[in-house]
Amino acid sequence: MPQGMLGSKRMSSAVSGHAASATAEESLDVLLERTASGDKIAFRSLYDRTSGRLFAICLRIARNRTLAEDFLQESYARVWERSTQFDRQRGSALAWMIALTRHYAIDVIRTRGREVLSADGMEFELPDQPALAPTEARLDFPAISRALAELDDGPRRAIIHAYLDGMSYQEIGTALGIPIGTAKTWVSRGIAKLRRSLEGNA
Repeated sequence: MPQGMLGSKRMSSAVSGHAASATAEESLDVLLERTASGDKIAFRSLYDRTSGRLFAICLRIARNRTLAEDFLQESYARVWERSTQFDRQRGSALAWMIALTRHYAIDVIRTRGREVLSADGMEFELPDQPALAPTEARLDFPAISRALAELDDGPRRAIIHAYLDGMSYQEIGTALGIPIGTAKTWVSRGIAKLRRSLEGNA
């Protein structure tokens, strides 16, 4: 990772406005590929556009802000070091970064002997551009964790990606290797099944 790209807890903000605007409209895939070639400006732009989402994931896993900040810093160090491993044919840059971040954070928690709070035992927040309707966002996941566990693997993972990872339908499809239409179907039918299970246990 380039010297000064990340401080003790945050990245340095010393990048000119002109340089930042040059990368503002580029896709995350392109930015990650440019990062792989050693482009510090692309890495900075990648951080600016994804750090909020990745920090939310770190915070949910760590349940401690200081630890989550440490997770985020180390995750971006790994993004810089492993960016050459990214292959857009196998998934999006965001999905790749989310997987790297989650795996690292969960491994650390487990190494420290702490129980990892499962995805279906958390209260989820909607992403800025959610794949889910506001009515779906009001579901109380802790209350229906058993019902979520009973879902088929595909719909369960799709719902977790939407709520926990804040993915759009397109990103869910890329992450799971399925068409967007299938991602929409898995989420909507999964949510419907969760509602029926919840109503049946009320």
